[in-house]
Amino acid sequence: MAIKHANQLERVRYWEGQLLSSGDLETQMRVVAELRRLHNRAVHGAYGIAIGLQASDIVNGALPLSCGLAYDCSGRELIVPISTSVALPSSFSTPLLLIISYDAESQLSRLSWLPENSLKPANVVAVARVKPGSPPQLDHDYRPVVARPLARPRIAAGATVPGDTAWELWEENGISIGVQSEVDTSAAGFTTTPNYFAEVEAGNSAAEFLPAWFASIAAPKPDSFTLRLFMRRIARESFDIVDAKSRAAATPAVGGPVTLEVGNVFARYDTISRLLPMAELACTVTALSGTTATLDSPLSPFSGSKDVAFGNRPRVTTVASVPEAAGPLVTVDQPGNFQVGDVIVKTSPSLVAQATKVNDIDDTGDLELATSITGLAKDDTLGVAQQSTAVTNVSGNIVTVQNPQLFHERDIVVCIETLQATRVQKISGSQLTLDVMIAAQTNNIAPVQDAATVQAVEDEPQETKIPVAESKFFRAGDLVAKVLPGGLFSAPVRVQSVQSKSNAKSLTLKTMIAGLSVNDQIGAADFRVRATVLNVSNNTVTVADASLFPGNSYVARLDDTYTATASALVKFSSGSRVDLNAAIPGLKSGDILALCSFPVTASVQSVGTDGIIEVEPAGVLQAGDLVACDTRAALALVAAASGPSVQLAGSINGLAVNDKLSVVTMSGTVSVTPGGNKKVTLEPANRVRFNDFLGDITGWREPNLLASHAQVISATGTSVQVSGQLDGLMVHDTVGLATLSGAGGSLLLLRLNTLPNLTPGDEALLVGLDRLQGVSESMFSIVAWIYAPGNFVILFVEAPATHFNVRPEDLSASVLFVRGSPLRLVKNLNLYVSWLACQAPEPMPRPCPDDTPADGPCGSVQQS
Repeated sequence: MAIKHANQLERVRYWEGQLLSSGDLETQMRVVAELRRLHNRAVHGAYGIAIGLQASDIVNGALPLSCGLAYDCSGRELIVPISTSVALPSSFSTPLLLIISYDAESQLSRLSWLPENSLKPANVVAVARVKPGSPPQLDHDYRPVVARPLARPRIAAGATVPGDTAWELWEENGISIGVQSEVDTSAAGFTTTPNYFAEVEAGNSAAEFLPAWFASIAAPKPDSFTLRLFMRRIARESFDIVDAKSRAAATPAVGGPVTLEVGNVFARYDTISRLLPMAELACTVTALSGTTATLDSPLSPFSGSKDVAFGNRPRVTTVASVPEAAGPLVTVDQPGNFQVGDVIVKTSPSLVAQATKVNDIDDTGDLELATSITGLAKDDTLGVAQQSTAVTNVSGNIVTVQNPQLFHERDIVVCIETLQATRVQKISGSQLTLDVMIAAQTNNIAPVQDAATVQAVEDEPQETKIPVAESKFFRAGDLVAKVLPGGLFSAPVRVQSVQSKSNAKSLTLKTMIAGLSVNDQIGAADFRVRATVLNVSNNTVTVADASLFPGNSYVARLDDTYTATASALVKFSSGSRVDLNAAIPGLKSGDILALCSFPVTASVQSVGTDGIIEVEPAGVLQAGDLVACDTRAALALVAAASGPSVQLAGSINGLAVNDKLSVVTMSGTVSVTPGGNKKVTLEPANRVRFNDFLGDITGWREPNLLASHAQVISATGTSVQVSGQLDGLMVHDTVGLATLSGAGGSLLLLRLNTLPNLTPGDEALLVGLDRLQGVSESMFSIVAWIYAPGNFVILFVEAPATHFNVRPEDLSASVLFVRGSPLRLVKNLNLYVSWLACQAPEPMPRPCPDDTPADGPCGSVQQS
């Protein structure tokens, strides 16, 4: 008979009617226990603390220990069913280990102390270490062995059948988002919801364009999940939009072709327009010698040549002294109605907005005026300012006065300080509503009464030399005026010559500026608004849009160097008709008529975190103005303005309260080549002046949207014939494709360098930057028409799209990949789902509760 070892396993067999003894049951339990221990060793490699058995600081000579479970090397369970305290030996000199072991005699777990150097971990597990001392201390740095659970998550994989996957539309709130398919995973037998991973593959990838899928998993369950494909409005191919630009080689005649510097840039059906460059930084010209300009800061590095934007800040100087000058002589029929010092104004046949004073009356009764009255002629009527009254408040064109009884509706009134004349619209209490806004600093205002009829005017030009603080900003031919508060100005006067020597800086004017005093500001006219003259008949000029030239404004004929050759006052404008107070000599069809715009400056009162700034005075900055700060090089467009509140489309870093914002003029482009040491060579050079600025071009805009659009009828080389007129176009101006404007429901015509594979009905995504507002626009559109010979595409913008103005060079467009039903696409491609799932292991059991009774299911423990 074979010898049996003490731990040898026996298979216990039973038969019907067998009388069982306690030994039989003990043998059965021993076999089960041994099998469990073998399983713990072989399968799980269990050794160390599995749950709990956390020691705490010694209290009253005993070590507190939480309940828990450990395994020895034999795989036996070592259980402490409840939290307990283990008494320390009375004395010890070497570190002690608290161990838990299996007591074969009692078949229970046992806690005992053992010197650290005597530990043999074969069938014991150390749970804590105590350092000798007075008193002894728990060693918190000791780390007992921890039993690592065997983590084997359940893994399964599968795939749906190519060509037979149950796809359906995925819709949200009635809107088609894409497609989805419910995938059955019940064959994997998961008991809890696993982690799913899935991808879509094409069984027929050559059938149609295969996009990069945007897949997601929804509604995961133990036996299924839903795979969704986002297929709404994903770009397939970008449009290569033509960005055509060239400078005009000459100012075109009315109805004639436009001659460009570069040929073959436009095609039939193109809509083109005059463009102005945009820049974010301004490099000021500090010296100018011939064609060489020296800048205060360099342009961005470049080689060869490039076009840059150029323009100017306000050209303003201070009057150092005012010389006396003899004014014109006027003969009237009733000279007795006038006295020296009277303020007079021309009242009929039309009111002249600028008054003057009577300097002297000679023995014959002729009146010597301080300055000329524009357009004064025989049979005109002169009025004299009567008793004045104090002005207590000015708000735009509403004036509050002390003695309103002096005035009647439709009276002509004159501001005593500024010599500005206007008419009373209505009277309400002490408030007068005037035809035009007057200067906020007006102190006195008076009604005007007709005094005499003009019989003759001797108005010979009287050149006057005005000493000024700085004259280098000006040149002969400039129109200058006295700059008044609130954006107002006096009648312009021509500069005859400029003296810029350091000891004799002066401007020689054709006539004296009315009411000029020491320390007054003189500013030169800029020409930010201009139009092409279509026809001239005496004092009437026909242009495309007469609203550009409001009544009582001043206009001038502009030559190719931006110099005004003659000027006149606008009496009336409506539709396309502009009536002037006098004919402009030499003005003819095809010439450029420009609005005289004088320096405008506002002081920053506050800067909001939302980008809104408050300025003073209110109303002087308008939407579309280009502004600069007096202490910084930055430029920015005004996107919106309402009273004192201004929103900039760009940003001026560091803008602070009390900074000055000035309206600047962007004139066009000039070609430059680097000259070293902040110097550049200009071409052409006669358009740039001292203190003008140059800037790297960051974008383009139209000076007058829609008014200057024209469609190309034919284009041959550098000659382009258009329908209509490119309004205000001059030599060296830039011509480019027109701005794309519209809203939801608009049609957009795009010319592409290369025509992609398009079909009417395709969707396209449009993303553009509206530089006038400083915001980006995103729109969806439908391909409505394709003209392959010219690579033209007409897109219909879907509603609701807000109103937009986007330049072609600032627009990106992409055709979307889904054509028609997305179900048709997935079926043509035989899309199917390939998936992988991983089920996490069950969580470990929690430690035994502290209140587990000693005779509970965890068993018992002995302590020593």
